[in-house]
Amino acid sequence: MSMRAFIRIQGLLALVLLSHVPGAAALPGPAGESAPTVQSPAVPFQPRPGTERVPARLEDLVRASSRLTAAERQNLGPLTAQEQVRIRPEVPYGRLRQKIGIARDLAEPVILSDLPQGLPAGAERAQAGGLARREANGRLSWTTAFLSPGARAVRLHLSEARLPAGSRVYVYNDKGEVHGPYAFDTVLPAEGFWTNSVAGEQIYLEVQISGTGGSTAACRLVVSQVGHMASTAAAAGLAPDAAAAPEDTSCFVDAACITSSDFASLANVSHAVAALAFSDQGTFYLCSGALIGAVGDASTPYLLTANHCFSTQASATSLEATFNFIDSTCNQQPFPDEGPFPTTLGSSLIATGTTSDFTLVLLSQSPPSGAVLLGFSTSDVSTTDGLTLYRLSHPAPSGIPWPQYYTRQVVVGSPLGTCTGAAQGNFLYETQNVGGTTGGSSGSPLCLSNGMIVGQLNGKCGSDLTNDCDAANNYLLDGAFQVTYASVSQWLNPQSTGSCTPSSTVLCLSNNRFQVSANWQSTTASGAGMAISLRPDTGYFWFFNSSNVEMVIKVLDACSLNSKYWVFAGGLTNVNVTITVTDTQNDTVRTYVNPQSAAFQPIQDTSAFSTCP
Repeated sequence: MSMRAFIRIQGLLALVLLSHVPGAAALPGPAGESAPTVQSPAVPFQPRPGTERVPARLEDLVRASSRLTAAERQNLGPLTAQEQVRIRPEVPYGRLRQKIGIARDLAEPVILSDLPQGLPAGAERAQAGGLARREANGRLSWTTAFLSPGARAVRLHLSEARLPAGSRVYVYNDKGEVHGPYAFDTVLPAEGFWTNSVAGEQIYLEVQISGTGGSTAACRLVVSQVGHMASTAAAAGLAPDAAAAPEDTSCFVDAACITSSDFASLANVSHAVAALAFSDQGTFYLCSGALIGAVGDASTPYLLTANHCFSTQASATSLEATFNFIDSTCNQQPFPDEGPFPTTLGSSLIATGTTSDFTLVLLSQSPPSGAVLLGFSTSDVSTTDGLTLYRLSHPAPSGIPWPQYYTRQVVVGSPLGTCTGAAQGNFLYETQNVGGTTGGSSGSPLCLSNGMIVGQLNGKCGSDLTNDCDAANNYLLDGAFQVTYASVSQWLNPQSTGSCTPSSTVLCLSNNRFQVSANWQSTTASGAGMAISLRPDTGYFWFFNSSNVEMVIKVLDACSLNSKYWVFAGGLTNVNVTITVTDTQNDTVRTYVNPQSAAFQPIQDTSAFSTCP
């Protein structure tokens, strides 16, 4: 490949690498800085007690869908001309997240607020664009439907949701697919809530409200948008794009055709890789990602993908990850429906960065039984010429997600040229010798033969980006995990730095650097708060009973913002509390006191420690 070929695509590569979120985890230093190599093996995921997934069942539903009238079904009609333009699949040309759908605004939001009073058991009544029913046990249910013609799948956006404790919400379709229950007894985040998707063009929303009645203040649910996942151009009413040549997928290799003799860690990686569907400013995209485990921790479901896939909490909240989406036979046609495969919904953005194009999230739900948390290696393999690496991903040619597909590639230790924004070392350059990737493959894990992650897919770089099978003129680019590690080590290897030792009364926060304790005194007793860690930067204390949270605290690394470490805390108590936070690297101490018989005042100390880095 000539240097001229790289010059022609520099502007394109720059587009892939320029998204960034202010306040995200600190980025690593220049590639090549020496550090001890960390190698962590894969482990079977083991959910913590009480977090096991209990699948929703049709038996859990009232299933009033068959009794809905036309007035209780919200029909959005065919895609408008503007929506047809918005939903048209993009040709990724090196950037490998794939558009798969759009959010359609309802002409009028559907608002459930007033609960019907005086409705006898077994009776039904039209209510707020749906059908309300009083069950024999006194529980109220409310069901409505949304139709988006031509959709492959649909999901709902709730901009507001507040229901009495114990209420349950489900979505389902006519084919028996059901998701939930969702509970809305706490305030929704600013970005709202996207439900799971269901296959087909129609989705039912069922709300089961606890108790025998309620008030407007206790019950409010607003559906403002419908997510329309594209089917085919013809089904969506779209004319073929004459400027876009059909993608060449002749080199692609179905993972169901591969055995352990081809890839020794096939089984583990297959049970870690997920198809990732998420919303980004009104458009839905597909990427790939993989579960990754923290050292010595088999119960925290982190997931690694690419920064150019998504880099905001709003997208992370909308994330629907589909696992075990695999053909049952080699080259199965047609592909299986995604609906029956297990999913997780929602995540918390942990860290993201552009230097090695990574995003790390913590899933909000436990992955399915049999899931595997992949291990990782911080070895610098970017110059190990000829090293064979392996990948499973979910390509989506023309915007239609495919099951897991396989690629084998080899490292190019001395590429003929590098692309703007993709320095060798921060990125791995590889040639593809088996299989192929395309839109939807972004973020998929790049693995050693033992299954350890050494990178995640950024895209392609070369002179023939329209041809996914042209290995002679294109390089594959993966963000180097050994660079990413500096930004994620406090979560994936929390014992690697800092000198704080956690105990039943001590929290160790922010990369084990900060030691936090809390002592309390009431009018009749006193003691040390009992510490419970929630995340690497957050924990809480209980004083009187383990089921009663008294105080939550976090220590944040804001060195990139104001050269400080921040301390935030909130309390649900009025007893005297003395909080001691110690920077164990230099013994700097900050103390915060809540007086006796005073409501705990929030702590928002953005100048707590001037001890960066």
